[in-house]
Amino acid sequence: MRPLGSRSAHRTLAGVFLDLLCCHCLLRVPWSATAASRLVPEVLRQSAEELGLYFGPHVPDGPEGHGAAGRQQLRSIRTELARRPSEDIPCPPDRNRLGTARAARAALVRLCSAADGTPHTAWLRSAAPLLLNELASLELEFGGGLGPIPYHRPATALAERRALVVAAGACTETWLAASAEASAARTDAPSAFLADPVWLTGVLQRTVVRLGTTPLPGPVPDVAATATAEVLERCAQGRRFDLYGTPL
Repeated sequence: MRPLGSRSAHRTLAGVFLDLLCCHCLLRVPWSATAASRLVPEVLRQSAEELGLYFGPHVPDGPEGHGAAGRQQLRSIRTELARRPSEDIPCPPDRNRLGTARAARAALVRLCSAADGTPHTAWLRSAAPLLLNELASLELEFGGGLGPIPYHRPATALAERRALVVAAGACTETWLAASAEASAARTDAPSAFLADPVWLTGVLQRTVVRLGTTPLPGPVPDVAATATAEVLERCAQGRRFDLYGTPL
C-alpha cells in the first residue's frame, strides 16, 4: 500500500469521490435514468478497481503506516462503493432519447454562460462546447435521437459514450441548481461544496478523459486538493460521500 499522505494517493481518493458524486447526480436527475442504468454500475466498478489497485486489497488495522484517519477514510469510501446504488436503478427502455438529449443539451448550454469570476468556472465554459459537440455527433449516429439502439458492439459503445455526455449534463444541472439556491441565500440551500464549481470541474475533467475524443481544454485547474479535503472532512464528521454529505 502506498503512503496515504502522498499527492498521488490524494488524487486517487479525489477521483473516486468525484465518480461517486457523478453517480449520485445521475440517480437524482429524472431524465437521466437510462444513462444511470448503463453507466453507474460501470463507474462504480472502475472506482472500486482504482481504489484497490492503488491501495491494495486490504486496509491495514495496525497503528503503523497510515494512521487511524486514513484507515477510516478508506473504509468509508469502500463502504460507499459497496452500497451499489445501481442495484435499485430502474432499467427503462430508452424511448425518450430525444427528450434526454434536449435536457442534457440545455444544461450544457447554460453552462456556456455561467460566470462567477473563478478559474474553475472559466474552464467549465470552455469544456461545455466540447461536450455539446460530442452530444450532437452521437445523436446524429442514432438518427437524431429517434428509434431503438441496435445492440451490436459499435452501437453499444456509442450508447456508452452518450451516457457519459448525459451524465455531464446531469451533473451540470445539479451544480447550476445548487449555485442558484446558494446565490438566493435560501435557508434550505445545499452545502457550500455542492455550489462550488470545483467538484463539477473535476467530474467533467474525468468525463472528457473517459470520452477520449479531444484533449482537455487548458489551462486545467487542479481540483484534487479541494476534493480530498472534502473527503477528509466528511470522514472526520461521519458523513456520506453523496451530494449532500448526509450522516452515515
